[in-house]
Amino acid sequence: MRSSPGEPRPDASAEADSPVTSIATAWRKWFSTIERAAAPLTRRMIALASLGEDYSLLDIGTGIGEPAVTAARAVPHGHVLAIDPDPEMIEIARERALSAQLGNITFHVQRAEELNLPARSIDAVLSRWSLMFVDDLDATLSMLHRLLRPGGRFIAASWGPPERVPALSLARAVIHRHFGIDPPACGSKTAFALADNKALAETFRAAGFSDVVQETVRVPYEFPSVQSYLQFRTDCTGPLFSAVGSVSPAERDGALEAVAAALQRFRTEQGSYRLASDAYCTAATATGR
Repeated sequence: MRSSPGEPRPDASAEADSPVTSIATAWRKWFSTIERAAAPLTRRMIALASLGEDYSLLDIGTGIGEPAVTAARAVPHGHVLAIDPDPEMIEIARERALSAQLGNITFHVQRAEELNLPARSIDAVLSRWSLMFVDDLDATLSMLHRLLRPGGRFIAASWGPPERVPALSLARAVIHRHFGIDPPACGSKTAFALADNKALAETFRAAGFSDVVQETVRVPYEFPSVQSYLQFRTDCTGPLFSAVGSVSPAERDGALEAVAAALQRFRTEQGSYRLASDAYCTAATATGR
């Protein structure tokens, strides 16, 4: 099936267009697309955290500064500590905070597992799409519980199962199916590692958290064209054909045509592609000691 009338045919050279050199470069390039989609989730996370103006806040896996920068505006008399293991990401985050004239954020190049803060020193913790990549989830949650004051809030966002997150999963899933190979991995250390909401809630409770509640928040990624979506996926997750092996240009064209066909159900009346995807928002309270 070919693209709809007026839609350029997807180009087999998509993976060579405007190449990026790192995930940080990709996030800088696609920042407006990502954050426009993520805005409803960020707002909900901050609302669930019940932040006070003088709160101390920890943002784990902040990337290029979200939700830290948004949260900093909610705690004008408090402070945000934002960490991420990628130094390029942190440098971009610092630039953003400086541009926004926010002096109440500190950025550190650090993994969550490396935190060494005093017990009960944090009022709230945010983690947007980062918990799935920690080495030991149980240990990390227990550590964060110790850092939070009694009654402190931990709000974590994770992705739902791949079929509920087309913005991330559709291209590779269609390509793999087109070539008759196994679906892309969705287990440990992938974006979908915490897609089992029930199991995640139990892990929070085992770490000492109470009042664990979970919500689904729609994240509406939107792209002006099929080509834009393909480039987004290539930049942010690497070559879409990485697991396929050697294929001819004609075979590659056929696979990209299959992706374009699969995208048509997401086409809006204006001709863009709106891939609403499900994020799970888990909110929990640190119990007293």
